[in-house]
Amino acid sequence: MNTELSTPSYYKKVKMSLDQFSITRIAMTNYIKSLEEKEIFWLERLNGSNTPSEIKDNQKWLKMTRNQIADLQKMVKMMDKTELITEHKLY
Repeated sequence: MNTELSTPSYYKKVKMSLDQFSITRIAMTNYIKSLEEKEIFWLERLNGSNTPSEIKDNQKWLKMTRNQIADLQKMVKMMDKTELITEHKLY
């Protein structure tokens, strides 16, 4: 075990942080799933659009949803790497 984690109180704090980190990651993953459902919604609306303004609006919302999904997936990937590094130091 590394010296910075040698005290039981610090070890406990890091372990609690990892637990909170995992909960946050789960919440983000669930939010990504809901955004993917929203993406399907916007695709269906885009396919059913009749006027150019509806098409433009639906394309805008679809693009925003896809950007949010991509950003959150990147963040979850970074969180996974950080969690692995921290767990490695913890154990």
